[in-house]
Amino acid sequence: MKGLTTLVALLFLASAAIGDDHESGYLVEIGEGLSLSSHICKLQGRATLADVDKIDVRLHKWQDANGLEVVRSRLEPLFVGTPTMDYDYIAVDWMPWESFGRGWDTFMSSKEGQDIFSDYNKIMECSRMVGSIYPMMRKPTVTTDDNSIVTINWCSRKEGVSQDALISKHRDYRDKTAETTTAQWWGIGYPSAGAREGAFPGEFYHWVTYADMSAYAEAQDRMANEEGWRSRQDYYDSYADCSGEILMNHTVVKRK
Repeated sequence: MKGLTTLVALLFLASAAIGDDHESGYLVEIGEGLSLSSHICKLQGRATLADVDKIDVRLHKWQDANGLEVVRSRLEPLFVGTPTMDYDYIAVDWMPWESFGRGWDTFMSSKEGQDIFSDYNKIMECSRMVGSIYPMMRKPTVTTDDNSIVTINWCSRKEGVSQDALISKHRDYRDKTAETTTAQWWGIGYPSAGAREGAFPGEFYHWVTYADMSAYAEAQDRMANEEGWRSRQDYYDSYADCSGEILMNHTVVKRK
């Protein structure tokens, strides 16, 4: 139905809750990696997202019963360019790595978990990827805002640019813009499993969340009319080659 372009990557990678301490609604500290699993799915037959919602209710109940720390969200395409993969939506699971391992072990050995998995597979076909994503910047609203806009941009380091230099550049940009940005959340993700060479247009991706289209438009206006493009161009010229942003609707369907 819709096509996945560079993102999906996302996928991979949400702006869902991710952060300082568990009482605040975040899953990890700033800069600490957590697992991000992306399920890139095509609905089959007459199945709809309403059918997915019904199975999600069972999955979420199972996750709670097994004490898993997980935030789940859903991406649907808006402005994604020429499609390279046919899909309807992307289900995204955010978990500390300990929860990811324990959760999958329990899920695969549980009859109830396998029944849920089987019912998903009856109504859709999915490809799956998992990796680490590192929150760089966030605002408190990200822990309560269940509907937002996400951009994803895949990039690769330029030849001669070290990982340390890239990290330093990201931190410097964060420190200079954290107080003025209209973004709610910014993270950098690296795929681990399920991402074969050439499957995605880069080594890592930037995931940026905005509260709504107005916040996104304000950021773009600054980029176009207040010389924000200079910083972006410096990044493209000196640090990384990037495929370009795609824009998606983002909905949180479960908080931990």
